[in-house]
Amino acid sequence: MTREEVNLMIHELRHAFDIVRIVEAPSDKQCCINEACELVQEPGRCFDIWNQDVRCKHCVSMRALSKKETSRKFEFVGSDVYMIEAMYVEIEDKPYVIEMISRLPDETMLGAWGSNDFVETIIKHNRKLYLDALTGAYNRQYFDEQLSALPGEYAVGYIDMDRFKDINDTWGHHAGDEALKAVVDVMQSCVREKDSVVRFGGDEFVLVFRNISKQEFAERLDEIRKLVSETVIEEFPDMRLSVSIGGYYGEGRMEELVQKADELLYEAKLNRNRVQLNFEV
Repeated sequence: MTREEVNLMIHELRHAFDIVRIVEAPSDKQCCINEACELVQEPGRCFDIWNQDVRCKHCVSMRALSKKETSRKFEFVGSDVYMIEAMYVEIEDKPYVIEMISRLPDETMLGAWGSNDFVETIIKHNRKLYLDALTGAYNRQYFDEQLSALPGEYAVGYIDMDRFKDINDTWGHHAGDEALKAVVDVMQSCVREKDSVVRFGGDEFVLVFRNISKQEFAERLDEIRKLVSETVIEEFPDMRLSVSIGGYYGEGRMEELVQKADELLYEAKLNRNRVQLNFEV
């Protein structure tokens, strides 16, 4: 689409929605087309409208961008409920998302549900969509749709359980499941609310930190390693756990940072129960 076509479409959409805006999803920036028909960035971030100081955990625009389609979600701000439709578009060959936002009147929400039931239904939907059913960590779909395209400066930990196959072979798959849950509990206890713990596949996990110092990043990863090695599962008291961790602190696209952390994990696995770090910025 040309800027002129997008400008005309936005003008028409504003008759039906309370807010219509252009979002550059990976950078959290909102844009507009000015009177000269130039596409320019607006001050602030797209999440400012929700009275938040960090990007939304379940960003509908990132989901629309990853799938190149239209996605929808509800957003709760105090007692107000908003419906957001995020539509993938290419403006002169560059990917953007057009967000269309409507505030739902109380009677719309309460008529069929009741406020508490409505909120709980949305929360359960988000959990089913993005959470790993066994461990409660985010799943690979969450990484692919919410994190993989993010650019910027991040600290990424890639974690692999040591001798996990031996645990399953010796103690059984139930023991393996309990080990996975125990390791995730440790990781969740060592990260901040704004960080992400992702079960990347099998016994591999990715931790994503933003706005963290190099020292704190290193300390948190080593704390995870130490606490896992001290963990005792009541049902299997003789089973010993440990993890190897690759930690990369740098700038780039998230997929690239995860790959670099994975390379560091390979080095850590040579001795096991170890953290291998690299700082690029």
